Amino acid sequence: MKKMMFLFAILMLVPTLVFAHTGLESSNPAEGSEVIEKLDSIELNFNSSIQQGSIVTVIDESGQETPVKSIEIHDNILNVYFEQPLSNGEYKVKWDIISADSHPVSGEYSFTVNVEEVEQETPLEEADTNQDEITDQESTSDQVENGLNSKTETKTDESQGNVGVLLIGAVIIVILLFVLIARRKKK
Repeated sequence: MKKMMFLFAILMLVPTLVFAHTGLESSNPAEGSEVIEKLDSIELNFNSSIQQGSIVTVIDESGQETPVKSIEIHDNILNVYFEQPLSNGEYKVKWDIISADSHPVSGEYSFTVNVEEVEQETPLEEADTNQDEITDQESTSDQVENGLNSKTETKTDESQGNVGVLLIGAVIIVILLFVLIARRKKK
């Protein structure tokens, strides 16, 4: 009887290990990072789908809540758009989401904004700056394209990892069932 209870406990534990709750996988800006460019949005990337009704609060170093223009949720990605770019300082992001299995999940992380102050330019300097901006935009689009490719590769690796965990759980259950059946036949 004790062995049956032990096997039952193991069988109950396997689904818990396989079907863990949603968690923050990555963010932009990342935890503890320093942002040196104007920041008017953040992106939170979770390890599974999240539902509408999930919220994010961004608090500056003085404890004031930063005004949010909108929040968009697409599958497992939550984007937060601000009414205006964040000023220099440290920010804490607090998130309260509803996971795909309807469980509330929350967490927080911090980052710092440290954008250099730009001086007023003369018309001649502005013309030079415009050419630099065109070059910067071209390199930024290349970086974005490369970033999308790496995110796609990461998602593929993660989904393969989840399948592996599910397969291991299924194999354990099948083995336990065979052991139980074999013991019953001996009696």
